[in-house]
Amino acid sequence: MKVLRGGSGAHFYIPIECKIEPRQLKTLVPPNSKILIADSNNARDSDDSSKLDAYYQVDYTKFSHICIVMNSETEGISKGIHQLISEDSDISRIHIPLKCGIDSLNVANAFGIIAFEICRQFIMCSKV
Repeated sequence: MKVLRGGSGAHFYIPIECKIEPRQLKTLVPPNSKILIADSNNARDSDDSSKLDAYYQVDYTKFSHICIVMNSETEGISKGIHQLISEDSDISRIHIPLKCGIDSLNVANAFGIIAFEICRQFIMCSKV
């Protein structure tokens, strides 16, 4: 009950998918969606050479739908997701730059930081 209260009802408005196969990803999002993979700070486990942008460098206001793919800091992004990134140039990788030898954040905290930036950009855009 406290989880529902804490989420302020967002659970009923934001589609959340768990444990999907990487190939299913594109079938779960509306057409013309931007898929963003939240990767580790240095993506040291990644074999792909795709660009890794800081979360605040992305202009989220350009997209009508945004899908953020995250995994726990322990497991990180799966090899299947990394393979999908290398095969699809429309999928972007983002990260939260960290300092002092810290290489990951709790996934809930990381999502909160990214979600805050998305909201901030849309609020700033609406004021212009």
